[in-house]
Amino acid sequence: MICTAGSPSDPRKSFGGSLLDFLRFFAQKKTYYGSGNVDCADYLKKEEDKREAKKRKKEK
Repeated sequence: MICTAGSPSDPRKSFGGSLLDFLRFFAQKKTYYGSGNVDCADYLKKEEDKREAKKRKKEK
């Protein structure tokens, strides 16, 4: 009976359907963006290396 009631966040869906959507979202692999990401850290390191190389080239 609870699963057939309306969802509190989306009244067009049933509670059971919204619960399944949440479980699918929770189980899927997520991609995180931002400065805490390994790819971002690699990118920032490469950019810093490029800046350092430019500085060394100007000093010569």
